[in-house]
Amino acid sequence: MLYDTLVAEFRRNDSLDDVRSTALDRVRWLVDLLERRRTEPGWDASAALRGPEGEFERIRAIRAATQSEIDSRLAACPEEEARAAALCLMLASRFDDTGFRRYDSEIKTVISRVRGWAPDEVAVMLVRVTEFDMGFWSAGSLGMALGAAEHPARRRRQDHRSDRPPPDQEGCLMTTVTFRDETATGRPLAEWEVAGQPDRMTVRELIRLRVREEVARHNARPTIRFNGLVRPHDAETELNGYRLREPRRIDWEHQAEIAERAFLANGFFVLAGDRQVEDLEEPVDLTANPDLVFIKLVALVGG
Repeated sequence: MLYDTLVAEFRRNDSLDDVRSTALDRVRWLVDLLERRRTEPGWDASAALRGPEGEFERIRAIRAATQSEIDSRLAACPEEEARAAALCLMLASRFDDTGFRRYDSEIKTVISRVRGWAPDEVAVMLVRVTEFDMGFWSAGSLGMALGAAEHPARRRRQDHRSDRPPPDQEGCLMTTVTFRDETATGRPLAEWEVAGQPDRMTVRELIRLRVREEVARHNARPTIRFNGLVRPHDAETELNGYRLREPRRIDWEHQAEIAERAFLANGFFVLAGDRQVEDLEEPVDLTANPDLVFIKLVALVGG
């Protein structure tokens, strides 16, 4: 699979390994779409003329549908996920001899709207560019990435008041979400932040964001211990976490599906500020309620 190949190909035993692997984990959906694109049928003029009637149009429609899905997903993903997507596209570009896949248009589209680049993310792109035999093609995208690095993600002020940009930049507001685990009696268990998120997200998006982030952190450097909302199926429960039988990677999408079903079955509650949210499609205004409290009532078992 392309995902496994990319993970193995770009493990360089350097300080950027975690950045690369975390980016690939966060956009596993994109890796799967790129794999589909790479394995779609190609064409040449003579083959199209010899083939069944309409074969050229059929192949073109298949390729166009995949490209449309890639473009729409990239346009809709939040800013932190978009940065991971740009890194993924850069890593997947011309990494083997199976084709001249460049993804430069996709990279430019993502980078043109992304802010909050971390120095390590820019470093991953810089290193990748030096590996191309024809590195000039990515110079424009890299220039935009370096420009975006001058615009870090907005962070919430300590008092949680709205820190809105000027009116002409209203749609660009990004915020930091705080996830906090508590017992049913209110005892705090864990707390962490995820920066660079839209100012409004649904409960479903927030649950999936939480699961994706905690799994990405684990998969960046797998150990036998996993701290997360959903217990992997072969793990034992420990104090404030789970113990795997052996270090391994975890499928975040499967974990997220388990978490969504558990929320609907009251396996855990979510509080936005001091208000309990009860519907997966309910929007949460993160400018007013950037703190999400998770209260787990039963053990949630995933994959």
